[in-house]
Amino acid sequence: MDVALGTDTAGSGRVPAAFNRVVGLKPTLGLVPSRGVVPACPSYDTVSVLARDLATGCEVLRAIAGVDDADPTSRPWSATAPLAAPVHPVLAVPAERDLAVLSPAMRAAFDDALQRLAATGCTLREVDLTPMLEAATLLYGGGLVAERAWSFGTTLRERPADADPTVAAIAAAAGEVPGVAVVRDQQRLRTLTHAARAALADTDALVVPTAPDHPTPEEVAADPFGRNARLGTFTNFVNLMDMAAVAVPNTVVPGEGEAGVTLVVPAFHDQVAADLAARFLSAGDGEVHAPLLGQGGVDVAVFGAHLRGQPLNRQLQGLGARYLADVATAPRYRMHLVPGAVERPALVAVAPDDVAAPGTSVPGELWRLPRAAVVDLLLSIRSPLGLGDVELADGTTVLGFIAGTDRTHDDITHHGGWRAYRAATTAS
Repeated sequence: MDVALGTDTAGSGRVPAAFNRVVGLKPTLGLVPSRGVVPACPSYDTVSVLARDLATGCEVLRAIAGVDDADPTSRPWSATAPLAAPVHPVLAVPAERDLAVLSPAMRAAFDDALQRLAATGCTLREVDLTPMLEAATLLYGGGLVAERAWSFGTTLRERPADADPTVAAIAAAAGEVPGVAVVRDQQRLRTLTHAARAALADTDALVVPTAPDHPTPEEVAADPFGRNARLGTFTNFVNLMDMAAVAVPNTVVPGEGEAGVTLVVPAFHDQVAADLAARFLSAGDGEVHAPLLGQGGVDVAVFGAHLRGQPLNRQLQGLGARYLADVATAPRYRMHLVPGAVERPALVAVAPDDVAAPGTSVPGELWRLPRAAVVDLLLSIRSPLGLGDVELADGTTVLGFIAGTDRTHDDITHHGGWRAYRAATTAS
């Protein structure tokens, strides 16, 4: 079996993935329609994907995500959803006290995972997980558990012989929760979520152990409530705070079992988590990406300072853009130099009958931007540059950086592209 679907409220799409050395993708709430699913908590439940490898999991998630007009919880991809992880991401990691639940060996395994990520170009930044860890306790230990009674409590009361005793006990207790307790904990969760977002500001993802340990079936049977709460230490808060996550295998700790790692991101940043997971699994750098999860975005061709490795490429990364391919224009353009604090080229279309300065093919790159980010990119562009149609060598037309017909700036077409121009001027 290559793929399985699950439901994830507290971590059921992530913890089993860790214990079976497979990949678990827990998407943003509502991305995958839930019609036909019997949820544990309808407000905090999602269909999840468990797969043998990340690429397969991403392809399945891409296929099943989409708006279902008959599902009131369904959500479309956000127009601002980033399409790639940054080349040099900042990763939040738990403070020392937040990892006290780990055994020394499990802690060492997690530290090794962090070093693997750092070696791929990630910057690690310690954060306080207090709001997340408190929120995790609300899922079973507070008023929010009342959703379980609403979801399946009646069914279990009508068929007690078929019910798992632990699940039945949770549902029975949930049915006694007063309404004021539900509202109290909803408001507490709102406060904790605000604090968590502040703690994670200016970071691209949070890295946590998927589970603090790997108990045996006998240990779970002996203390089902306690073990369940412990296993949810680093997973329970994710859906409560409207976040997404990807769980990946890390290593096997002798005598203790599987040690997995989870990358947690804000809602609709699923692609960032998937890309970081790909980087972790391959020990690759910022050029390593997972397959695209969404189908939206706008393709933009760049030819100068926004190319990879050039001064303004960070703008594209900051907008959540994704590099697609090297491209070249149709042979009807010339390139002129626009001086300034950051030199830029102006791509100018020429008439077919211009003998004095005939057009040529100019190399560049094709990037895909979140749809809403195109406006931000346009607002950052200064005259004489702009965005407009550019014909590529294969005959397709895409949005790209262009300029008007003013040719008063130095013509640098003969260099054969922006990188060649920069290399020639640097050498001289």
